[in-house]
Amino acid sequence: MRASLDTNAIIHFYKAGRQDILFDFFDEGVFIYEQIRNIELNNHGQEKLKAVDDDIRAGRIELYTDEQLKEQAVFKIFRLMLMKTAIYMAREILVKCTQFRWLRPLEHTPL
Repeated sequence: MRASLDTNAIIHFYKAGRQDILFDFFDEGVFIYEQIRNIELNNHGQEKLKAVDDDIRAGRIELYTDEQLKEQAVFKIFRLMLMKTAIYMAREILVKCTQFRWLRPLEHTPL
């Protein structure tokens, strides 16, 4: 499972000294947005910033940049449009085949 953490979650786990729970439970990755690290933690969690930075450097937390989020959004839009296009094309092919009797509807036969 993956997790994207907000400021409060980070502060609470690190203040309690239980950040290990995050890395054990979310074995596919723990992510934070760079703005949370650079602004929110700097303003509200300064006492735990070094520990968070250590985990980022160690690869236990991945810092997401604006550029990465933009790329992911573009990729998701591309995948969605591709899926919609594939569904539309499959429907059109099915309609054409039915019109030309290349594909005949299955007749219902009682069991």
